[in-house]
Amino acid sequence: MRLQSEKKVTVKNKVFGGPIPLICLPLVAKDRSALLHQAAELNRLDPDLLEWRIDGYDQVEDISACLEALQALKVAMESIPLIFTCRIHLEGGFKELSQETRLQLITSAIESGGVEIVDVEMCNEPAFIEKVKTKAQTCNTKLILSYHNFAETPDETFIHDKLVMAQDMGADIAKLAVTPKNYADVLDI
Repeated sequence: MRLQSEKKVTVKNKVFGGPIPLICLPLVAKDRSALLHQAAELNRLDPDLLEWRIDGYDQVEDISACLEALQALKVAMESIPLIFTCRIHLEGGFKELSQETRLQLITSAIESGGVEIVDVEMCNEPAFIEKVKTKAQTCNTKLILSYHNFAETPDETFIHDKLVMAQDMGADIAKLAVTPKNYADVLDI
């Protein structure tokens, strides 16, 4: 039997950390038309979750345009939970954004009620994470605190410590994404 998280989080009848792995598909569109087309295509695959990587959106700095697209996306997605992610270039994001713009975009998306989950990288400044966490808690939005390593898979102790750190920082869901190079790396995960 696969290990399960001690803490389970339920979003729209999807259980994170439960006995069944969840399938999340990404939305990475440059414009609203492509976004809605991708959503329609992905809905047919019946995923558990969709993740909108808004940092790939051409109008990412126009918050009102992003919120309008978000509302249209929610209608198109029907009952599928949405993870809202806006990464900066340092975190593997598609565009350079100021932290101020990024924070305003993330908190506006949370306030809109259009997202069930927001994903923020743990490498951000503590004050940034705290503002997102506070807004998420106020609006009943779940918070993923994530760690990505695109170069390698750290050892098992490092992986464990990062997941505990995310939990200690107030994550509802701790996320770790690494790059395995061999079978031993996969076993460490």
